[in-house]
Amino acid sequence: MKKMRERRFLFLSIIVLGVIIIIGAILFMKKSPSHPPSFSPSSLPPSKPKPPSPKPFVPPLPKSIYNVVGVIEEIEKDSIILKANLQKQDDSGKIINYSEYRRAKITSQTKFIKLKFIEIAPGRKAPKEIPISLKDLRKGDYIEVVSNQDVFEEKEFPVIKVRLLK
Repeated sequence: MKKMRERRFLFLSIIVLGVIIIIGAILFMKKSPSHPPSFSPSSLPPSKPKPPSPKPFVPPLPKSIYNVVGVIEEIEKDSIILKANLQKQDDSGKIINYSEYRRAKITSQTKFIKLKFIEIAPGRKAPKEIPISLKDLRKGDYIEVVSNQDVFEEKEFPVIKVRLLK
């Protein structure tokens, strides 16, 4: 008889436990929707307008320059006239490219060179300065003139180096 009671108690315990699990599952299913809620634009909170994107930073151009590049327009005994490629900034910071004629005065200290790229290793080249003379320059050559003074606003200036860029 004692065994019978134990079996009945075990059987009823299993049934009660099963019923509790089934009721819990049903309640859980009712609380969680079968599909996620849909949103419409009217149900979303209003978005804040995007702030305007900042303007890119443009650093100011230097106040002093010591070299000018340009195309040779005329070669004289003691000077080279070139159409220089220059830049300036307007009040808003915008960079403006323009050309202007400049006279580079040749002195006894002026060196003339051209860059030649030589192979230093397979597939690797390095620039090498090769001396030339004023006679090697021609009208239409693209050159850089270097001075030891500020040439930013100077129309005429002495140069210490003329580099043929071609």
